[in-house]
Order: sequence, then structure tokens, then C-alpha cells
Amino acid sequence: AVGDYSFSCSIDKDRVKVGESITFTFKISGSGDLNFSQNLRLPKIKGLKYYPDKPKVSVKSSKNGLISSKIEKIAIIPEKSGFYKISK
Repeated sequence: AVGDYSFSCSIDKDRVKVGESITFTFKISGSGDLNFSQNLRLPKIKGLKYYPDKPKVSVKSSKNGLISSKIEKIAIIPEKSGFYKISK
């Protein structure tokens, strides 16, 4: 997407047991149209399963052009115990 954007990401838990999920949330917002932006793709990490939700996109007109935001949530479930690092 062409525009001027800021973004943030977070997880809802620091620790989970095997088979439990954490939710990774990615937010991007700014001036421009995010309807045509690509969805987030996390790196494949052996031992983790990913279940992305459908992204939520909001686009509004302003006197300076389009203002939009996109929120993507991905449930991540570990299949075996250990320490995993998910880079921002």
C-alpha cells in the first residue's frame, strides 16, 4: 500500500502450554488505502501452528485524503514444549 503508516504488534500471553494458543496482533494505520495491502506472513517456525483470522480493514475519507487501519490477528499454537522467538 502507498501511504504513510505506523504499526505495532503484540501478543496476549508470554507463556502457554502445549496445545494452548496465544494471539499475535498486528496493527497498521495511517494515510492511504490498506484495502489492497498484503496480509502479514509470519516466518515458519517448526513446532508452531498458525491460524490467522480474517483481517479487519477500515478506510475513511478526510480532507487530506484516505485514512485507514488494518488489524490482523493470528492464533499461534505450540505443538511441543520449548522456547520460541517470534520476531517483530
